[in-house]
Order: sequence, then C-alpha cells, then structure tokens
Amino acid sequence: MASLPLSEGESDRWARLPQELRRLIFGYLIAKDYPLSKLVTVSRQWQGDLEPHIFARIRVTPSRAVDFDAMTRRSNSLIRYIWFCLKLEDYDCDDCAPALIRERRVDITNLEYCPVSVTFRHLFSAFSTRNHRGLLTLDISIYAPSDSEHWFPYLTFLPDTLPEMPQGRGPERTAPAKVGSHRPRPRRTDSADPPASILQLQALKRTFGTMEKGLFDPTIGCAWWLQLPALPVVDRLLLRRQNRRKWSPAALRHMIARFTNLRELYYEPREELFLMQELADIDCEHFFPAISPPCGPNLQKLVVFENCNKQHPFVQRGVWYRESIRKASPLVSKIMARTSTGLHHLAASYIADAARFFAGASDSEWPNLTTLTLTAEMLDPETDPARMAGLLRDAATVAAKMPRLECDISRKAHQATITWRGTWEWAMKNLIIEAWEPVLLRDDVWRLEIAEEVVDKKTVGSRAEAIKQLKLSGVIRPVSLQQMKLEQKAFGENTACSSGDGI
Repeated sequence: MASLPLSEGESDRWARLPQELRRLIFGYLIAKDYPLSKLVTVSRQWQGDLEPHIFARIRVTPSRAVDFDAMTRRSNSLIRYIWFCLKLEDYDCDDCAPALIRERRVDITNLEYCPVSVTFRHLFSAFSTRNHRGLLTLDISIYAPSDSEHWFPYLTFLPDTLPEMPQGRGPERTAPAKVGSHRPRPRRTDSADPPASILQLQALKRTFGTMEKGLFDPTIGCAWWLQLPALPVVDRLLLRRQNRRKWSPAALRHMIARFTNLRELYYEPREELFLMQELADIDCEHFFPAISPPCGPNLQKLVVFENCNKQHPFVQRGVWYRESIRKASPLVSKIMARTSTGLHHLAASYIADAARFFAGASDSEWPNLTTLTLTAEMLDPETDPARMAGLLRDAATVAAKMPRLECDISRKAHQATITWRGTWEWAMKNLIIEAWEPVLLRDDVWRLEIAEEVVDKKTVGSRAEAIKQLKLSGVIRPVSLQQMKLEQKAFGENTACSSGDGI
C-alpha cells in the first residue's frame, strides 16, 4: 500500500482531530509494524509525529556506518537505542570442520582496514562531539551468519526488546535461524579425516571461543581502544548472550573505559570452554574492579549472567570434559563484593557465589544498593540444613549494611514477608526470623512472616524455565531469556539442568 500526501484540506481535518485519537491511530500503525518511513511523506505533521518512533531504535551495520554521521546528524537527539551489528566473515563447510586440523580465524588482525574496527571508529567519531540529550543504549552484537547454517541451526539473532518498548517495533530483525543445507562433508572410511568428536570441537571453538585477535587482543587491542575518543553519550551498554564469541576481559574493560558516563552494564558472557575457566576467572579479577566505582565512577547497575554450555548436545555426548556444576571462583566472588559498594543494583548469576560474596563483605557497606541477586552453590536440597541456615544468617548480616535495600514491607501493618521460593520445602523458619529481625527493626517492622512457594521440579527443565518459575526476570535481558528457551526446545527435554545449578 502506497502512502499519498495529504491535501491542504485533509491536513486541516487531521489537525482538528483530538490529539488522543491521533495518538491511537499512530499507535495502531506502530503496533502493526507498518513501514513508518513511507508514512512520513504524508505530511509535515505526520513527519514530526512519526520521526521520534523511527529514529528511537536504529540498527547500525558496517555498510551503514560509513555515512552514519551524515545520516543521523539531524535526528541525533531522537536516538535512544543503537543495535550495533558487527558481522564476521562467512565461512564454508571446510572452514567450520576442516579435513586437516587447522584453525582459520576471522581476519581481524589488521586494525587499519578490518571491517569490525573501522565500524567502531565510525560510530565513535559520529557521537563523540555531539551533545546528545537523554539516555542512549548501545547494544553490541558480534556474529557470523554461517554459525546457524552449519552445526548450530537453532541460533537466533535479535535486537533487544526493552520492557517499555512495544513488541514488533524497533530495528529490523534477522530472519529466524534456519537449518542450513551446509554440513561437514561425510567422513570416508578410507580417509584420514579426524573423528566426528574432533570436528565438533572445532565447530564449538570457532563459534563459542574467545576473541583474542586484533582489537580484541589483550595487549594490541588495548592500545587501539585508547586512541578512540571518549563516548559520554552512552549510559547503558548491552553485551548479550548472542555475542557467542567471548570478549577478552582485558580488551573489554578498555572499551568500557571509553564510555565515561556509563550507568548500566548488562554482560552475558558464556562459560569458558576447554578447561580454560581458571584463566578466565583470573581475567575477571581485574575486570570488575576496573569498571566499578571509583574506576567507573558513574556505574550504578551491573547485571552479569554467565551462560552455561553444558546443555549443548555436544557436551551431553561427552565431546569435551566439563565439571557437572560450575564452581564460581572464590576470589572473583569476594572481589565483586568489595567493588560493588558504589552500585545501586547488582545481579551476578553463576559467575559469583553468594557464600563467598558474603565472606568478602565483612568490612564493606553499600549505602546506595537497592537490589541484590546472587546464585549460591549451597542452595541444594542435599546441603546440610545447618550450613544453609548459616548462609541465610550471613545474608541478613550483609543486608544490615545496605540501608536502602528494597523490602516487601506493609507500612500500615508494620510487617514484612520473606518468601522462600524453590523446588523443595525448607522447614527452618525460626532461624530465618531470628537472623532477619535486626534488619527489619531498622525499618520499623514489628512482625516478620515467612511465605513458601514450592515449584514443581518437573516443570524446571532448564535455567530459562527456572528463571521464569522463580520470578527472577531481572537477572537477564528478556530477549536473551527467550533465546534460551528456544535453544532448550531445540536441545530436547533430556538436557534438564541439575539441581546443583544453585537455582
């Protein structure tokens, strides 16, 4: 359907419509995902009303980045969300599972001409000198379309959908990942090709390994980031789980340092592959202090969700060895406790353990913290009840150092409720009440009640389902949770998460 400009009389009649009615009409068109770029040609009035919706959420690719400055200069103040899509080179079947064991990496070593580094440079140049008004979210997604055409047909690539944004409106989405026709060539019985398990390892390493070349190099890349201008307009940064290739923490912290006004960071890395988790934890010991106050003076919200790889079918078949339960580094947990004292919101799932966090918090205070979400290995029905009670007492001790921590308190009745929500019952209510009473007295609470919500264990077949059932949506971006559910469906029901996940 083509849009025709309004005549002068029609334009007058449109202007006489009540503003609320005009808003409803535009809302309907937006909800139906009609191409708004066509509607702005109807009239100047329509252009003025619709441009805020068109430019609020935009997608930037390497091809668009070249003219990005000129394209957005007039509409700069309207931009609220940038989906920064960096496409890696396509690869064919011989590359994803080569006959000879060799690793062909994406050519990102030439920082002067590499499309990824050139695109970053264009974006920083476009926004570094602008006086952007309002909040700006930068959502970085680095991907290779070939990933879903080979070993991993279930992978999807989507923009972030913020809770306040209507579904269906925003940057254009990529088509759902399809089952590609590409597959590694069959192994002949008389050939010297490696076994299937080795080919699967190569595919995993290529798609889910750590990026360490070019601008992601821990040493060369750091110097490259430092020569970019600061970008104070970005106040929220998203590094979602669809960045399947993991960033080097050293390069990542240097990039984050360029966002001098960053207030919120959502970071969803994948668990390290091939027994390299200890080395990754060492990098994290330097990463979190570098981005938190006072080094990152404006950061207020930090949400870290470490993605588990053990549900992947390759892992289920024993292609590579991993411990059945990811054990968070004690030192990383304690460092997060000490470096989070300036935050307002903290959620650290699987990358830190609550018991170690509390142990590292003995001399710390959190004057501004309002929400705290942690996972704990100890939250398991097989754990000694006395140890679990000790964990909850430690939680109460730490909560006493968080004067602004949000509690579910009925002021009129002077009572509060602590909810135990899980897949098993726990009958130690008196210990919980005894531990938390000093904290609640601070808020003029006279009565504390314990509520129990037992979740049917049969309904919790994955971390995604556990997050939904336990009402913990704030620990991960909504679209990431959606992608987790799609992957679980592709894997099948035989890959249920362990109770030892600390859920």
